[in-house]
Amino acid sequence: MIHAGREDLTREHWAISISTFAREPSEERVIPVNGVERIIWEMDTHHPNNRFCNLGKFRIVHFVVRQFFGAIKMHVLDVGEMAQLFVKAFKLVAIFATACVVLEVIFPAYRYSFASYIRGARNWIIRIGCGTLIWHFYALGLKWLGVKPLVTINFGALLHSNNPIANTGFAVLSGVLVAIAGDFFYYWMHRAQHAVPFLWRLHATHHSIRELTAWNCNHHISEPFVYAAFVALPLALIHFESGVVPVAAMALITFQAHLSHSSTRFNLGPLRYLIGDNKFHRIHHSTEFHHRHKNYGFFTTVWDTIFRTAYWPKTNEWPEVGMRNQPEPLTVRDFIMFPFDQRRWRKAKAGSGTQGIKTGGLNAVERDGPIHSDRSSAI
Repeated sequence: MIHAGREDLTREHWAISISTFAREPSEERVIPVNGVERIIWEMDTHHPNNRFCNLGKFRIVHFVVRQFFGAIKMHVLDVGEMAQLFVKAFKLVAIFATACVVLEVIFPAYRYSFASYIRGARNWIIRIGCGTLIWHFYALGLKWLGVKPLVTINFGALLHSNNPIANTGFAVLSGVLVAIAGDFFYYWMHRAQHAVPFLWRLHATHHSIRELTAWNCNHHISEPFVYAAFVALPLALIHFESGVVPVAAMALITFQAHLSHSSTRFNLGPLRYLIGDNKFHRIHHSTEFHHRHKNYGFFTTVWDTIFRTAYWPKTNEWPEVGMRNQPEPLTVRDFIMFPFDQRRWRKAKAGSGTQGIKTGGLNAVERDGPIHSDRSSAI
C-alpha cells in the first residue's frame, strides 16, 4: 500500500554525471529549453553569454547543482509516479464504492440525496490527492532515515501446506490475520481520536456526515498524518507478512472498507463477530447516547470484543448518524477548514485525553452538544 519510492542514484548515473563534468567544451550538445538546465548547459559548454565560463569553480557548482536537481526530480518531485498512485487509488474507490451504491439502491436502510454522492466523490478526489502526496513523502522519509522492521512475523510461512486447496485457504487466512494484527494499532489510534480534543477535531469531519454512504464517508485531509504516526510507523517497525494472498481475498478486504459505511441493509450477518460490517460500524456513528464509545475497530471486531467496547446491533437497529451540534460540511472550504473553524468549536468543551482513553473517549455532551434534527429519512 505504501510505495517505497525510487532507489538511490546508481553508480552508473554518477559515472555519467562525472563524464559530463569532464567533457570538453568543443563537444556538440543539444540546447535545453528548461531554465535551470539551460543555465547548467551554458556553464558546461562555456557559452559565450556566460561571463563566468572560464572560472573553474563554476564547473564544480555545475556538478553539484546537476546532482541536486537530479535527486529532487528523481526522489521528491516525481509527479508521474504520484499521479499513477492517485489514479490507482481512485479506481479502487470508484469500483467498490459504486458496488456498494448498487446494494444501497436494492436494499436501502436510508435514502439520501443524489447531491451527497456527488459531494462524496468530490471529497474523495481531494482526499486521495492530498493523501497521495503525504504518503509519498512518508515513504521517502522512511527510506532516507533507514527505518527497517525490528520484528517480522510471516503468517505466510507459518501457514503453509503442500495441498493446493489447503494452501489457498491458508493464504486467505494469513491475509486476514495480517489485517487483524494491523487493526490493533488502528483500534487504539481511533480511541485516541475520540479522546484527545485536537485529534477529535480532525476526526470529527468524518463523524459530522449525516448522509453516510459508501461514497460520502470521507475523513479529513489531515488524517493521513495521524495514520502515519499511530498505525503505519508501528507497522513499519513490527512488520506482518502474509505471503501470497489471492486477489479475491484482497478484493473482499477492500470491499469491506466501503461496505462498513454503506447505508444498505445488506450486511455480513454472523460473520460480523470477526469482520466488521456496515451494521456494526453504523453504531459507532450513531447519534443515540447508548451507542457512545462503541465499535472502534475498522476491519475486525476482535479488539472491540477483547477490550469490551463492542456493541452488537439488534435485527432492526439502524440508527441515524452524524453530530448533534455540527452540520455536515457541504462546500470544499467547509470540508477542508472543518477542524479549524472556530465558529464551530467556540462552545465545545475540552475533554481530558488521559481520562478519555480510559473511558472510551469524550462524553456525548463534550463531543456533540445539544441534539439537532437530522435531514436523513429512514426506510
